[in-house]
Amino acid sequence: MSRLKLEAVFERNPSARKFARDLQSALAEIVEILKPRLLLIAGSMARGEFVKGMSDVDVFAILNYEPGDRRFLLRAVADTDLEVTAFTVDEALAAIERGNQFVIDAIERGLLIFGDGSCLKNLKSAVKTRAPRTAR
Repeated sequence: MSRLKLEAVFERNPSARKFARDLQSALAEIVEILKPRLLLIAGSMARGEFVKGMSDVDVFAILNYEPGDRRFLLRAVADTDLEVTAFTVDEALAAIERGNQFVIDAIERGLLIFGDGSCLKNLKSAVKTRAPRTAR
């Protein structure tokens, strides 16, 4: 995994540079295990609001296969939890339609650190064209 893909993460979260090598290693392991189509840093780290000791690292993965027991993975990175949530493209599209805010936020604001930019572009398009749900 290229370090360049993580640079935006460190620009938004300077405190994360302290464990950059550990984060890079853990993410490389995730790529090796899941073989994702794309990987996004999401949540507070994507927004530049990461606080060491209080925040975790949220990772959103799109896979070309059903994740099964690998839907949720947890790793420790320098005393920080790295939480990976994996979906197929169809599952992500269904989650967008249902209004799943984690998935929508990850797609809208997440930082692409690995993989297929065209897949992300298509998911972003699905978020934009999603009809807003009205309160009932």
